[in-house]
Amino acid sequence: MVRLRDSRSGVLRELPRGVLRLQVRLPSPSPDNELDRVRLLVTADVLRRAVEVAGTQVLEALVADEAGEELEPTYREFCI
Repeated sequence: MVRLRDSRSGVLRELPRGVLRLQVRLPSPSPDNELDRVRLLVTADVLRRAVEVAGTQVLEALVADEAGEELEPTYREFCI
């Protein structure tokens, strides 16, 4: 099992090994989509490495602003 702590509620959740749902937060939506894309791709690279090391697979990734509002899911290609 993989244990993840929800950063908002503090609840510890157990997920079967090989399953990981994560949420990526950007400081704020950028009017320059290319900048957001670069941020996301850099973040995705770091996440991929972490996932490879942990032996898990990302099933879903949400991109949200600081208020928790989901942004347009334009870059789902980084979900591995």
